[in-house]
Amino acid sequence: MPRENGHQQDEQTIWRDFGIEVQQLRLKRGLSVPKVVELSGGEISRDQIHKIEHGGWRQRTGGPWETPNPRDDKLAALANVLGVRVEDWFKVVGRYNERARTRAARKQSPTDRIAQLEEDLRETKERNVELEERQRRIEETLRNAGILGGETATPPRPRRRRSPG
Repeated sequence: MPRENGHQQDEQTIWRDFGIEVQQLRLKRGLSVPKVVELSGGEISRDQIHKIEHGGWRQRTGGPWETPNPRDDKLAALANVLGVRVEDWFKVVGRYNERARTRAARKQSPTDRIAQLEEDLRETKERNVELEERQRRIEETLRNAGILGGETATPPRPRRRRSPG
């Protein structure tokens, strides 16, 4: 289960808080639920959006509260429409196969989980190297253009002052 501020949160709280965030993002962008469904190309349904935004649902009156458990592709479709990185959402609610409610999570051995985490770490390190190189190139371009501090490839031309009058 995801951690926040160094302590474990219960699943209902995580999904409730996540749902509030999703709803606020949707409203901030001025999107109705049907419009989100349309923009996702039907990848996520109206019902799924409601379940996520409300942090779950009850199958029957007085029944237990069921938390949402959307597949990764559904969360990705919603994140894409709302303009957020799905990886950030995975950090909050976890990936589908890692959630306690899925069979895959219950079947996964600690060894398999460690191997998966090591693979995720390797991919993250590769992505960081790419981003650092990209940042370096951007900073170099900005320095050469005289926008960023540091030495520029061509010194800026001195400006002439106009004489008054």
